[in-house]
Amino acid sequence: MEVDAVLPCMPSLVLPFVLGLGGWLSGMGALALGAGFLYKVLGFTRTGTVQAARQVFRSSLLFLPALFLLFVLDALLVHGM
Repeated sequence: MEVDAVLPCMPSLVLPFVLGLGGWLSGMGALALGAGFLYKVLGFTRTGTVQAARQVFRSSLLFLPALFLLFVLDALLVHGM
């Protein structure tokens, strides 16, 4: 069930790259972050333990700030600031 909520979001991770709003760093980084998050969700789906649920929660807390950091680093590399 959790995978049903995560999989539709995966294509949106590369949308900024496809639209030209982000570079290779943010595009590949978003894919890597999404794959890591999906891995944690699949682990929770498989085991259903409290520990796996906490790992998904921690991953979700780190996911968005890490993605924003990738966008900032990508913009700094492109514009040379």
